[in-house]
Amino acid sequence: MFLVVDSLEGFKDGDWVTVYGRLDPGLSDIPPCPNARQGYDVQRIERQLGTPVPAATATPVPDPSSSDPRYGHAPDYSWLRGRIQVTRIQGGCVYLVYDPTGRDPYGGTVVPDGQIDELKDGEFVMVTGYFSEGPRVMCPGRTYTVTSVKRQ
Repeated sequence: MFLVVDSLEGFKDGDWVTVYGRLDPGLSDIPPCPNARQGYDVQRIERQLGTPVPAATATPVPDPSSSDPRYGHAPDYSWLRGRIQVTRIQGGCVYLVYDPTGRDPYGGTVVPDGQIDELKDGEFVMVTGYFSEGPRVMCPGRTYTVTSVKRQ
């Protein structure tokens, strides 16, 4: 895994930090790490002051996908529940984030195909459908063919 971040200005080697963002399997082929399994799209970095806490005694960060009922999926992925994310890359890509931790085997994010014309950035939805090869779009990621949409 590698971090994708705009700038590390103000940080120095050895700083203890907390990084906020999301795993993004679509970033796996970006130089300089073409063999990395996936990238982590960094939204915010905070420097931690004081003596570092050993990992074994640190307070775990809550898993947003388990604590927020707006995220999730069926065991067979016949439905996904999450937030629509519209990016500015490739002329505006639409994603459905159903596991914001990115620990899901499929990375927690899909490119929805079908019945999504009315969806807006930040909207929470529940969709039914299935993983598919789908039409090849310019947006990187796994395609999920949507058969129905319900706004949350």
